[in-house]
Amino acid sequence: MAALLCAIAAIALLGGRAVRQHQIVDALRIDPAHGIAEAGFVQIGGIRQWVQIRGEDRRNPVLLIVHGGPGVSLMAYTQLYRDWERRFTVVQWDQRGDGKTFGANPRPSLRDMKIERIAQDGVELADHLRRRLGQDRIVLLGHSWGGAVALHMVQARPDLFSAFVATGFIVSELPDWQSGFALLLQRARDDRNSQAVAELQAIGPPPYRDRAAARIRGKWLARYDHPAERRLVRRAWRRVFFAPNYSLKDIWDFFAGIRFSESTAGRWLYDFDARRLDNRIAVPVFFLQGDRDFTTPIPIVKAYFDRVEAPQKRFIVLPGSGHSALLTDPDMIGGILVREVLPVIDAPPR
Repeated sequence: MAALLCAIAAIALLGGRAVRQHQIVDALRIDPAHGIAEAGFVQIGGIRQWVQIRGEDRRNPVLLIVHGGPGVSLMAYTQLYRDWERRFTVVQWDQRGDGKTFGANPRPSLRDMKIERIAQDGVELADHLRRRLGQDRIVLLGHSWGGAVALHMVQARPDLFSAFVATGFIVSELPDWQSGFALLLQRARDDRNSQAVAELQAIGPPPYRDRAAARIRGKWLARYDHPAERRLVRRAWRRVFFAPNYSLKDIWDFFAGIRFSESTAGRWLYDFDARRLDNRIAVPVFFLQGDRDFTTPIPIVKAYFDRVEAPQKRFIVLPGSGHSALLTDPDMIGGILVREVLPVIDAPPR
């Protein structure tokens, strides 16, 4: 009897999933007469990598999103960028070790998960997009880990890009964490939260050798982070489960890819320091940082930004946003892309 009830529940759950997937497909439909909506594997870096291209007008500028994590594919979040697709042709890419690319090429070597190796893939993809979509240069948007990858891309081949946009930018992981810890502790003091202050003072700033200290930091990060960030984490499985372009295997690969990338690419990220790279970026630069970002806090990102030399550059504070503004506040970021980036993307690189 129990087995029968479980089977009925599973059938009902999968049936509801199919209905919801069809609804999302309808909401995402694009007229093929003028637009483009395609997804599939592209041979990049010697392996098959999953790429999605969507936009309502093929003449619009191309925007390549380099997702964060490492390992957090944004394919399941396509609905968030539906309005962007009216002004841009939006490209998403499951990087080496992530999402559907991970499913097609399981467990790449540790060396192949280096930032520089994934940036090489990104450059190859950008060149492919120029040819595929008939445009000379594209807008590059990197979030968090993706900002580190995108920085390597734009410095290696500035001729491929019309602008570099970064949000939740990682300058260097340990200094970012330490600066964020200081802001978190101050936030707890301002809130007169004696328990939070005592626990945070007891563990001190990162790095941590034991998981208990990391859990304490995580607990108070969750308490003071942007509420939308907390909802984002809780509801991630629902986004993935109902994603119209995901099979049950794709769901498994999504979460398995996150675990794999965190344990491999995450090691290389710990050694990353943008300040050791060339400060010169040959295209217009836009940094978008949430004022409630405790992961990559504004003071350390702004100090790095001030050192950057570029033809044009803007540092824009996102009020009320946290580290994952790309996911929690897509309308705000989309508006900035239209108001600030579109007018300058025709400027030639220097």
